Amino acid sequence: MRFIPTFCLQKGMLLGKSIYNKNGELLFEKGLMVESQYIEKITQLGIKGVYIDDHISKDIEIESIIDDGLRIKAVQKIKDIFIDIENDCNNIQENIGKMNIFVEDIVDELMSNKDVIVNMTDIKL
Repeated sequence: MRFIPTFCLQKGMLLGKSIYNKNGELLFEKGLMVESQYIEKITQLGIKGVYIDDHISKDIEIESIIDDGLRIKAVQKIKDIFIDIENDCNNIQENIGKMNIFVEDIVDELMSNKDVIVNMTDIKL
């Protein structure tokens, strides 16, 4: 598997990792063969690049720095917290406490992978 910029994505390539939208909803599943309309959608969404499986990167596995489940859960919960703050400014401290829990989970996950070189695009939420 290797990371390629979106502008290099071509019809017929196989996705090496699933692609999610900003709300954590699955858009394209790992193993999907890329079609022209998928490239257009990925480009419209502003996704800078994707992981693909091909003969060049055969047998290379890229370890996720942050588990996709944790990433999706954290993004959704943080959005929920900001909505709560908008609706009720009195619970700001409580909501900051909730946010700290997710930040700690992400930091713990990063710290548990000490042998992994972190690519900044891998930890972007």
